[in-house]
Amino acid sequence: PRAAVGGSSSDLGARIANPRLDGGERHLPVNFLVGRNSRPLGADEALFPCEKGDWVALDDGRFGQIALQTPAVVELVAPGGDRCTYATAAFLALNPRNRSSGFRAETVFGIDYRHQAAATTEIPAAMRAKLLAGLPKLVGAEALRDVQVCFARANDSSLDYLVWADCAGTAASLAHRIPGEMQRLLVEACNENG
Repeated sequence: PRAAVGGSSSDLGARIANPRLDGGERHLPVNFLVGRNSRPLGADEALFPCEKGDWVALDDGRFGQIALQTPAVVELVAPGGDRCTYATAAFLALNPRNRSSGFRAETVFGIDYRHQAAATTEIPAAMRAKLLAGLPKLVGAEALRDVQVCFARANDSSLDYLVWADCAGTAASLAHRIPGEMQRLLVEACNENG
């Protein structure tokens, strides 16, 4: 929080403010602050990990847009309108990952061992081409920053690829849909290429 000291000698106090929180301002008497210390704020350190309107993913599996954040509560609205309210400390304990500044969507996709000869050359190239052609229809061409298909492992019953798409924050509201769309496009690529 940022602090400013001011006022007359009778009401000398400090104003503590966090502009990222609704109601995030308090006026405290100086005697309340005597003997207390705060570390300096880092040059690029945010006062809270998100702002109202940002899209976040939480460790409890929830994904949604911040509708309200105060010193006491954070309200998250999931796609479809489901609202979930967290005590602010509980919200922070769920390690919010802010998708509004950009994010990576990942999935794993496997193919049959009978395609082993082309598994590290032609197949990942064909998969990537299909994703580059199809994903912009969901997220928009300007939001798609990068797409990669990398051979990951020879699994028990399949040859597996790690597939990811890096997207701008403008596609944050779609982050939960992108892995499924990648799976759909990759199935189509397999059908098209035998």
